[in-house]
Amino acid sequence: EGSEIAVKENAFDTRSRIEESQRKSERLWKRRAIIGISIGLPLEALHWITHASSPLWTEWVMLIGSTIVMVTVGGGFVSSAWTAAKRRSTNMDTLITIGASTAYFWSLLVFIFQQLQFGNQEYWSLQPLYMAEAAALLGVISLGHWFEAKASARAGEAVRDLLSLQPDEAERLLADGTVQIVPSREISVGQTLQIRPGGRIPVDGDVIEGSTEVDESLLTGEPIPVL
Repeated sequence: EGSEIAVKENAFDTRSRIEESQRKSERLWKRRAIIGISIGLPLEALHWITHASSPLWTEWVMLIGSTIVMVTVGGGFVSSAWTAAKRRSTNMDTLITIGASTAYFWSLLVFIFQQLQFGNQEYWSLQPLYMAEAAALLGVISLGHWFEAKASARAGEAVRDLLSLQPDEAERLLADGTVQIVPSREISVGQTLQIRPGGRIPVDGDVIEGSTEVDESLLTGEPIPVL
């Protein structure tokens, strides 16, 4: 009985847990997509417009902008890739993390060597910076994740509707014949419940007295209630 009650409690709370998880995921990817695209695409445009002259201020702008994107947006990809790595696996975010991080940190190294005039300056001065590309990549992929999260939330509506068929409360008959309103999660094996006509049945059980018509569309797909 204890294990059966635990399963009921878990199912009872699943709906709110699914909803909160999906809402949180959608909000996070929406925010990351907005930040990544609003910073990454202008940086990419600035990179191509000033590519021939490459004034120093544009490089500083790209450094600051891409750093903001790497910190605020890239964290979501790194977290996903790290979760997969702990399972000794990879996913799409692993590839994005490697690509964006490589482009950003290599560009950061080139930028530092250029400013400090370290080593072979002729070599470092010819190396392009890919900071804008790293930021734009994170922004575009975040947009895709946002669309995916929205689609998952819509698909989850069917699951939430299914779980909502279980009523939150039930009428429990006591030994003296009185009725007690209790949460459905507290129902255990051996108790007797009262189901009113038109009411929803909270748990599986046997009919011991009375009769009524019940909506079995959840199981059979038949929209007409049956006796």
